Amino acid sequence: MRKPYLTSRYARPAMALIAVLWIAALMTALVSVAAQTSLLDSRVSQIENEKHRTRWACRGGVETAIALLLEDDRAYDSLIDIWADNPLELEALDFDGAQVTVQVVDAASKLNVNTASRNQLLALPDMTEDIADSILDWIDSDDDVRTGGAESGYYLSLDFGYEARNGRMRTIRELLRVKGVTEDLFYGHAEQHLLAADNEGWIHYLTCVSRQDNQDADGNERININRADEQTLMRELDLTEGQARWIVENRQFDSLGDLIGQAVPADRQRPGPAQNQPPRQDPRQNQTDNRNPNNNNNNNNEDDRPAVEPLDVKTVLERADRITLSRRRTIWGQVNINTADLQVLTALFEGNRELALETIAARQALGGAFVDFSDLLHIEALTQDILRRYLDQMTIRSDIFEIHATAVSQATELTWSVEAIVNRRAQQGQVAYWREGISR
Repeated sequence: MRKPYLTSRYARPAMALIAVLWIAALMTALVSVAAQTSLLDSRVSQIENEKHRTRWACRGGVETAIALLLEDDRAYDSLIDIWADNPLELEALDFDGAQVTVQVVDAASKLNVNTASRNQLLALPDMTEDIADSILDWIDSDDDVRTGGAESGYYLSLDFGYEARNGRMRTIRELLRVKGVTEDLFYGHAEQHLLAADNEGWIHYLTCVSRQDNQDADGNERININRADEQTLMRELDLTEGQARWIVENRQFDSLGDLIGQAVPADRQRPGPAQNQPPRQDPRQNQTDNRNPNNNNNNNNEDDRPAVEPLDVKTVLERADRITLSRRRTIWGQVNINTADLQVLTALFEGNRELALETIAARQALGGAFVDFSDLLHIEALTQDILRRYLDQMTIRSDIFEIHATAVSQATELTWSVEAIVNRRAQQGQVAYWREGISR
């Protein structure tokens, strides 16, 4: 009868011990969960802090780049300027635990997709006729479909339909909405065998924001040769009277290239001293002279004026920056031949790679920049006919720049990227576009 008593006597402490062990295990689990939660919260907090740190570090890098752009001489822009080649102020900058690298890209170093011709688009690596037609269909104002192109009818038939822009592209990534344009073609970081060996991605060759104020290097209004009188042309452009007369008698001009070495039609020439032509006699001359003696002086003055003189290449190039053809305040799509790479120059010259190579060689021979349009004379392959065709599409300085800043946290290796588009002509460097986020 005592056995149950002994069992009960020893069972109670055992049950208590088991309960204590269970409670201890539960407490250990709770502590472990709390510790992991706390660690996770701490990690999340650290990541959030580093995100803000890298974000503001990128902002500091962008402001540094803007300061360099504002400080730079604006007479011309090249790859040897302080905004382009400045490792001390743009590479591996330390912002209190975040390392920042900044790259400044001249928007005019790229081909403007909104103004490029079909032949220029086709000169880009991996470009096809269908894609070129689709791009042109996307930006034109009509709904007529080119041979290989596409308009809203095609895009609306997609699973997630949308309409074609039928106007200027607003951002270059809009190109990804165009038929045939893939991320591999656009970004260029796919498996290399899928792309041409020299294709780094169309984002490096195309833009939609390159533009310039219609002003000269000093910020002065240019002289409109289609409207200015002879005296203004002589005074403001340092032209001879014969050159000014030639401009007045041959306008309207459609391009700067029209100014180069064009002969004056015979029926529009006025006789001058060099032609030794006697004045035409009028039977009423004596009567007229008696009534108004000044008429004879006027005729003599007209005959004494120098003959018209077409402008040669050097004269046009030396004054190209001070000349305009219209009253437009903004000129879109000119390519800066000081900053454009081989692919863009080849596209500008519609596939003439040899001319692009010679342009780069001449640029390097001049120390890295064409400081004046007359320096184009150093490019032997740039004939008058070629110059007439492309002069209006070229520039040697820029107003719009892309700034790419990347910051890496030294604590978490989190990477934050900022892409900004800045108008240097605007007060304090106006930011026209801002794109940021964690880089993956």
